[in-house]
Amino acid sequence: MAENPNPPHNPTGRPSKEAASPPKKYVRGPDDEIYKRKREKKPPKPPDLSKDLQQMMYGFGDAQEVDAESVEMVERLVRQYIDELLGEASAIASIRRCPLDSGCLLYAVRHDRLKFERARRLLEMKEVIRDARKKADEVEDVD
Repeated sequence: MAENPNPPHNPTGRPSKEAASPPKKYVRGPDDEIYKRKREKKPPKPPDLSKDLQQMMYGFGDAQEVDAESVEMVERLVRQYIDELLGEASAIASIRRCPLDSGCLLYAVRHDRLKFERARRLLEMKEVIRDARKKADEVEDVD
């Protein structure tokens, strides 16, 4: 590389600070305190279903003040069912070599005609609602 033909004026003859390498930035290393503290990831808390279940139980004929033990039992059953269903759907997804999606869930409930039809109708309604919102947003954008 060619030397600069017009070096900056330096009457002292000492090397200028400009010519020196830039100051080193501090880089964190494994000995720093931030690396010593390991952040423990807490598993996410499952959502509380008790209020929704109380309302559903009342809607299906239970007393207005539902027994807490009954709600806990139903919640355990619901969680167990969801775990089993998602486990089966996850196995289906791994066999299909695709991410877990609504198709995997539909395939998992295919033998129970009522559940299958209800899930299919809910997915269809989801699309209808999505399309309606999209059209409503387009109308708002035009105004």
